[in-house]
Order: sequence, then structure tokens, then C-alpha cells
Amino acid sequence: MGTGDEEKSPPEPPPVIFIHRIDTYFGKVLAQQLGTNQPNATTSDVPDSGANFKGLTFLDAPGAPDCFQIIGSYRLPKIPDDSLIPKLDRSPPPPKVPAARELFSVDSEEELLKALDRAKIHIYHTADEDGENELFSDVEKALTAAKAHLLANKNKKTVFLVSPLMTWCKTRVKVPKLKPKDGEKEEEEEQVEDEPQPLTEEEAKRRKPHTKFKAHLDMEKDLLKFAKNSHRRISATVVGAGLTYGYGERILRWYFKDAWHNAPVLTVLGDGKNQVPMIHVRDLAQVLQNMCDSKPKTRYIIAIDAGIHTYQELVTGIAKQLTGGTVINIPPETLVVEKKVSQIDSELLTADLLFEARTILETMKIQWTAEEGFLKALPKVIREYKTLQNLTPIKVAIIGPPFSGKTTMAMKLADYYKLHYVSAENIVKDTEVKLAVKLRPVVASPAITVVKVPTTEISETEDDEKPAKSVKIPANESEDANDDGDQIGIQAAKKLLAEMQDSRNENNGHLGEAMIVRLLREKLLSKACLNQGYVLDGAPASYNMAKELFAPVELEEEEEKEEESRENEEDIDNEMPPTDKKLVPGNVNN
Repeated sequence: MGTGDEEKSPPEPPPVIFIHRIDTYFGKVLAQQLGTNQPNATTSDVPDSGANFKGLTFLDAPGAPDCFQIIGSYRLPKIPDDSLIPKLDRSPPPPKVPAARELFSVDSEEELLKALDRAKIHIYHTADEDGENELFSDVEKALTAAKAHLLANKNKKTVFLVSPLMTWCKTRVKVPKLKPKDGEKEEEEEQVEDEPQPLTEEEAKRRKPHTKFKAHLDMEKDLLKFAKNSHRRISATVVGAGLTYGYGERILRWYFKDAWHNAPVLTVLGDGKNQVPMIHVRDLAQVLQNMCDSKPKTRYIIAIDAGIHTYQELVTGIAKQLTGGTVINIPPETLVVEKKVSQIDSELLTADLLFEARTILETMKIQWTAEEGFLKALPKVIREYKTLQNLTPIKVAIIGPPFSGKTTMAMKLADYYKLHYVSAENIVKDTEVKLAVKLRPVVASPAITVVKVPTTEISETEDDEKPAKSVKIPANESEDANDDGDQIGIQAAKKLLAEMQDSRNENNGHLGEAMIVRLLREKLLSKACLNQGYVLDGAPASYNMAKELFAPVELEEEEEKEEESRENEEDIDNEMPPTDKKLVPGNVNN
């Protein structure tokens, strides 16, 4: 038969990849990234040759027959002896990794050897080690068993090890000196130094580790030496990974948790001046995907994004986005003793390292999640955290006629669900107290100052009028006019107080609806209400008030211009006004 009649050979099946400790933070993201992408997606010129890189849906996506076939090992979490869980029920199920084809316990050496035989690519990682999850010791045991087994196996294998950049901590950074000009003495040249140069992959041979990460460096060197002596049957590459973030967090999780709970301050371990190399956890997974598609030409790869941030800047960014923005510095050992942060994580956060990632920027195809770094991607990272932690704010409005019990219900709901109780009366009172404190002369003598504050609320009848109340204000709450952290400056406070007084003069001693709406919006847009949610008592009191209260922030000025075109009330039932999803309640009880 002619060559034209010959049948085409079937396509080669996707490679099998073994991922050790697939149950960890990075292990699961890596498994899902590889298990939902076809081989050579990063080397193909076809735009849609890989899976959809955007969004969080891939974390729950099952693997496909034409994608990398994933086998993984896992360790079940330990249940303390004093746990209330009955002993008969102390066998939690394996971790949920939808893209993995097979999972087995890390303690089964028999299953490990079977996986090593089947898998073309083996991936180990120690970047998630936290001192309690036994990750490093598990990797050490697995590599020892793998080396002996692979030596007896003649098939070619590829091994990747993802390790923290702490193995560079004591590496001497080169500081180039400017060459002296003609006629200048050499002594003068020593007085002028350039900025320290970032460390690069070409300098990997001279890296010196942090004292507590010497074993990590030994593991890296032993693997590379093993591959070198395998007569090209084993190919090995070490990936030095920056501090990982994103997708629910690991190392930075306690910062996000405290900030979401409106902690008054976030803490920085040490002076915070150290530079922290970082990379989004999915971008790191894509680095490994590139390596699976195309064997690296170098034995050591630095995996970080382009962001250059100090530790202080990272924490300040989280604080400003999620809470009041206040950051304090404390000795690292304080939180380690309190067991709020592990010793390993403390070392990772306080290490001062500056790198330049050349291989991933010059040779890899990455659909970056956060190429410009943590701070640029922070709003996206916060959305990821809230989504994966199911932190959806509960927003409730309780409205009804006078004496219908709406305040009682609102307070009980706020207390039960730990939400912020918001009412016009409380907001006005709190605002006036803050303004009184702000505008009061700073005096050191009295411990308590009594300020007369009128109690104002949305009037239920025209004749409702309540006497002023005396509010005690501690003297230490006085704030300096030059405090950069003030939310309301002295001039702004005077202006607001004058506007509130004008509103009262125009409304028979009561605040007008426009001012009430303004104060309520400021409260609903506060970090606390945006994080947890609120129970709104007695507002909005009318359709027009609702439109103003929940209007999109960016459309407020445009709404004023377009108001005259919305005079026909017959359109109310047929047209939904634009609202801000951050503000509008999901539940309204009348």
C-alpha cells in the first residue's frame, strides 16, 4: 500500500505528573493548574490552547483526559488527643483535589514507588513548610526513597524541587564601586558606592543559607548532584520561590483575617524595612507548567514577580484596604511566643532579599495574575481571599412604621450575626461627638470632658424633639490637628459642623434628609460595614431616600444632573434606579 493509505499513529497520551504533598496550599493550586491544562499549552502559538487562566473556577475543575494526568500524595491533618471528635470518627477523608486522578497517603512507600514508575515528571516542594505540617521531613523521606528507586530504573525522569529563597539569606550582595576618574585617587572612589545589585540565577552556586534553612540548601544540592551523576537519565531543576500569596493565603492569612475583623492595628515584625521577594501562588504554578512543557536549560530558577516591596509596605497596604490603616512595629519573638505566627513564617517575613528573575521573564509564557507585584494586585487578592473564605457581607435593612419593633429586631439581628448596627440617630450622635472632640482645644488637665450633644434622628412626627444629652469624652481622645492619620481634618470638621447646623436651621431643628443620607453613606462605606455587613434600622424612609442612599459612588454627581429627567413617578415601577452593590442591602424586612 502507498504511504497515502497508511494510518496516522495515535497522539501520544499526556504525561503523568507526580506531585508530592498535594494537600498543601501550593500543592493543590499546582495540581489544579496542571490537571486542567493540556501539555505544551505554554509552547503553543494558539491563544486558547490552555485552560482559562482567569478566575477561581479552575480550583474546583476536574481533570480532563487530554490534560496532564496528576497523581499526588497527601498527609491527613493530626487530630489532638483532647479533641471532642470520637475516636471512631478520627479518619478524615483525603483532600479534595478535583484535577488529581489518584491520591495516596504519604506514608505508603509502596504507592510512592508505583507513582514514581508511572510518572514522567516528579515535583516536590518545601515552600509551604510551616513547622507543623511535616512537609520538609516528608519531602526528605520521599526523595531518599526516590533516588534509590530511580537508580535501579533505566527510564528517563524529570525532577523539580520548589524551595524557599531563604537558602540565599547570607549570600554576600555585590556592591559595585564607581571607577575613579582620571587624576582622582583610589581612596576617594571608596567613599562613593552604588546601590546593591540584585542576586541572579547565575550566582546560585555561591548562595549561603539562613541558619535555620541549611537543610533546605543541602537538599537542593544533593538533588542536583544526584541528577548530575545519573548519566543524563535524571534531569533536575530547583526553583527558588518567593513568598507566595493569593487564593486564600497561607503566610499572610493572619493579616487578612485580623484586618477583615477590623483590628485597630496590624503588626509588623521588626522594623519592616526588609525587601520581601514574592510571587502569586498561581503564577508560581504556571512557572512549573512551563517547566513541564519545556525542559529548563538551567539547573536553578528564581521565581518572583516584578514587585519590589518592603515588609512594612505590604502590611500597610493590607491595613489601608481592609481596616483603618494603622500599623505598629513589634519584636518578632512577641508573636512567635504567642503562637500567632510560626518561627519559620517569622523568618520568611523578616528576611531582606533582592533578586532579579531572568529565566521566567525572558523564556516563559505566563498569563500573569500579579506580574507587577503584591501591592498592585492587592484589590484582586482581597477579592480572592473573601471569595474562598466565603466572607460575603450580610446587609439588612429593617423599615416600618413607628413602634413596630424595628429597632428591637435590628439590634437582635446585629448582635446574633455580629454585624454593625446602623441607625440615623446613632450615626448623627457619633458624628457630633467626633466633631466635638476634633474641634475641642487640646488640654492636658481634665481626665473627662463633658460635651453637650443634641440627639437627632429621622423625625417620625413633626413635633418630635429630644433634649440634648451629655456625652463624656476622655481627654486622651483629643487629636492633634497635624495628625496625618485623621479621617477628618480640622477644616473639614468645621465645614461639616457648619453644614449640619445649616441643615438644622432649614428643618426646624432637625437634620434634613440630604444630610442624614450623607452621614449614613459614609458609615455604610466604612471598612467595617464593607467587611462584615450591617443592619440598617429605620432607613431608607422613602423611595427617593433609597435612591440617594444606595446610589453608585461614581454616579452621584451624574444623578444630580439627570434628576430632572426622572420626574414622572409612573416610571418608578418600570425602572430600577442604579445602585451600588457594595451598599445596597440583600435583605429588606418591612
